[in-house]
Amino acid sequence: GPMCTRVFDSVSNSAGSTDPVWTLVDLVVDGPSSETVSDFLWCHGVAAIEERTIDAATILRTSTGVDVELLRAVPGVLAVDLVDMPRSVADTWRQHARPSPVAAGLAIVPAWCRHDWPEEDSVWVEPGDAFGVGNHVTTLLAARLLLRHAVPGSEIFDFGCGTGVLAILVARHLGCRASVWDIAPGCRSVVGENVRLNQLEPDLVRWMAPHDSGPHAMVVANILAPVLRAESATITDLCRPGGTIVLSGMRSEQVQGVTAAFGLPVVDSMEEDGWEAVVLRHAPSDGA
Repeated sequence: GPMCTRVFDSVSNSAGSTDPVWTLVDLVVDGPSSETVSDFLWCHGVAAIEERTIDAATILRTSTGVDVELLRAVPGVLAVDLVDMPRSVADTWRQHARPSPVAAGLAIVPAWCRHDWPEEDSVWVEPGDAFGVGNHVTTLLAARLLLRHAVPGSEIFDFGCGTGVLAILVARHLGCRASVWDIAPGCRSVVGENVRLNQLEPDLVRWMAPHDSGPHAMVVANILAPVLRAESATITDLCRPGGTIVLSGMRSEQVQGVTAAFGLPVVDSMEEDGWEAVVLRHAPSDGA
């Protein structure tokens, strides 16, 4: 899920008014690593990535607030620079955001694109300052598997929830009760705003730390493959015996390593554009 923060200041422009400043990040990467570094950033919940080539160097500009030292350690990243930009300029990506179809008649829609999709068939998303709008393929794959496997009215846990779009989707369309959590504390207020935006009862989507939560019928985790492996025990413990676990955020070549860490059978999967999401079945308590 997103691990993002954003710090704003105000600066005076030439007309004497103020415009918030958004600190963006420029990553200089070697050419062959551009795709894998971009995938890393998407999985951390960035709102947009701009790729430029300057003097044979590839530069990825993004909104991520991931720790700079962590970014410097990503394979293929040669340098990391912070760039202050007026918010009005940085937000131009919103002009290009579009609804993302999940299923027939159902889409994840940026809140400012209401005119592009019938309201009754949409999940609305306001990403806040540093989160994506549910349009990355990993989110869409997770959403489709959730709709296929979630039991209406059941309880789910969204581990690494970001904007809360997956929990809101199943709450709105299947009447599920969802607990959500993310390592980024800023996600909590973003989730709350999106719950209100989708006119859901507040108790349908609740913020809850994993250690405070009991087992759920289904757990979804749309996060990086290394984090899925590292948190496999926590994710498994959040799922009741006989329940299902939806994992996304993996490149296809990473799936075997992730599922091996869980040691649970794969009962379904979806793949698109080199990304894959899977459904695991938690073993029944009696071992049957």
